[in-house]
Amino acid sequence: MSALCFHHVNMEEKTMNLDIRNFTAQNIDKLREEANKCIVLCHNCHMELHHSDNEISQLREDFNM
Repeated sequence: MSALCFHHVNMEEKTMNLDIRNFTAQNIDKLREEANKCIVLCHNCHMELHHSDNEISQLREDFNM
């Protein structure tokens, strides 16, 4: 569960992050409304989606690996 992330399908509709701060500070109806704008991804897949331009070959080059 701790490795799962809410990914907003349409960033223009995003009104808040769904994270531990908002889970404890917002009412459940607002959280559900926001969650309905999202898909759930593991953390690795979420990062790959947001940073799809990163390539392992570039990492090797940058760090002389």
